[in-house]
Amino acid sequence: MLETQHISKSFASVDSNERIQVLTDITLQVRPSSVTSIVGASGSGKSTLLHILGGLDRPDEGNVLYDGKPIFDMNDEQLAKFRNQNIGFIFQFHHLLPEFSALENVFMPALIRNEPMDKISDRARQLLTRLGLEQRIDHRPSQLSGGEQQRVAVARALMNNPGYILADEPTGNLDKKNTQALLELLFEIRDEEQVALVLVTHDSGIADKADHKFELSDGKLV
Repeated sequence: MLETQHISKSFASVDSNERIQVLTDITLQVRPSSVTSIVGASGSGKSTLLHILGGLDRPDEGNVLYDGKPIFDMNDEQLAKFRNQNIGFIFQFHHLLPEFSALENVFMPALIRNEPMDKISDRARQLLTRLGLEQRIDHRPSQLSGGEQQRVAVARALMNNPGYILADEPTGNLDKKNTQALLELLFEIRDEEQVALVLVTHDSGIADKADHKFELSDGKLV
């Protein structure tokens, strides 16, 4: 189980000494193998909540529990290891490394874990083939379409067999056809890999497809 407990977060204003409250007393449970959507307008704090849920940013108050253990009791090195082993991330801007091939981008998380090269190469090839990219394995990101780049990012998120994938507007830069294809793919992967998906989006139509849907408004979950 991945859950937040009374998370609050604020940021310093660039125009004054005041702080801008972004999240207020957020408590949320994400069940294993489920799809949970968080919908809200631009600037509502969706990405901030997702970053805290995945341990990329620390809250001002509250904690995130993973199987009952508070992750923000860890130091930064421990937290980085936790993310690498348990959480996969998909971003609106795929953040692929431009100098590396699709295969190298995908196996990078396992390389960080010091897994054997033959093992991680096989896993990465299997994922890329599953995602229909067997003919693009040696291509660099600049040689791939937007939809192909995002599928490489999905494969990378799955590389270490995480329990949870956190997706921040993963269809934001895709056209309607590629958006539908990616969503169908994510739901299929949820079933095949038994991984939970947290999907942040401003599109209520996409959010409605989830098992559980929450709306973030004025810093609070509705």
